[in-house]
Amino acid sequence: MKLTLILAFGLTVSGSSFSQMERKQAVNVNTEETFEQYCLKNALSYIEISPEKSGVKLSGDLKSVAKSNPTYVDYGIVLKEEEAQYFSVEGKNSVIKVESLYRLRLAYSTKK
Repeated sequence: MKLTLILAFGLTVSGSSFSQMERKQAVNVNTEETFEQYCLKNALSYIEISPEKSGVKLSGDLKSVAKSNPTYVDYGIVLKEEEAQYFSVEGKNSVIKVESLYRLRLAYSTKK
């Protein structure tokens, strides 16, 4: 009788800790950043230099976006596979660099 009670208690305790592990794994899977989310966060970088003095070939001019952290989607930019793009922003003394999809994939895969 004591042996049965001990085994039942042991299975209950180990079963509950296993379900906690499963819950933690499920939370980790749900919070993992997707490639699209990574691109939204990391595709743009700002270079504080006059577009005329930058020496880079500009892909175009962009209108300023009234957002604290705009993404390439907010500017209407389409990411290119193998080419970084540079844009001047209207009314600002800076250049926006947009990373290529190739570089973003590489950085995303090494991040894991």
